[in-house]
Amino acid sequence: MVESESQSKEQLENTPQQELKDKLKSKMKKGYFQMGKINLELAEEGIKADKKVYEST
Repeated sequence: MVESESQSKEQLENTPQQELKDKLKSKMKKGYFQMGKINLELAEEGIKADKKVYEST
């Protein structure tokens, strides 16, 4: 890569807009992991409830 291209890339990575994108990406990733845990808990509760209903009939 040419030196000027390398400098341009570094400048783009440090712009306020890029920093905002990076923060948003990080927040989204964290949120997806939190939702994954919640979804797993709900699924496990649903399985327990289904089993209880199945066994009572």
